Amino acid sequence: MNFVKRHPLPFFFLLAYLLSWFPWLLHLARVTRGEGGLNPLGPFVAALVLSAITGGSKSIKRLLRRIVEWRVGVRWYALVLLLPAVICVVIGLLNVFLGAPRPAAAQLAKWTELPERFLFIFLFIGLGEEPGWRGF
Repeated sequence: MNFVKRHPLPFFFLLAYLLSWFPWLLHLARVTRGEGGLNPLGPFVAALVLSAITGGSKSIKRLLRRIVEWRVGVRWYALVLLLPAVICVVIGLLNVFLGAPRPAAAQLAKWTELPERFLFIFLFIGLGEEPGWRGF
């Protein structure tokens, strides 16, 4: 453990990649069926583990506190969250305006899935990778 405490960054990278790629490695070893894939929570779990080893509970609390720390005003967070949706709507309208057929009802019905997908991507990919890579 002392060696890990003296050299935490290499161990973080090793653990982050191992935890991220283990589903794919299990698939390649034919332990599991399916397509394999990446575990987006790998870097975050690695950051938590190495924080616990190197600094204990204070280090974990510091890492978790930085996730919810507001560094800029609310309008910047609103801009970052809403701008991609606004751009997509404008591009869709521009596409129809320039002659593309209007979306069918079946295509528009899939728009109700967007909030669920956004929440999944935000929680598992955004909060799984970013606090690990940038926080540790």
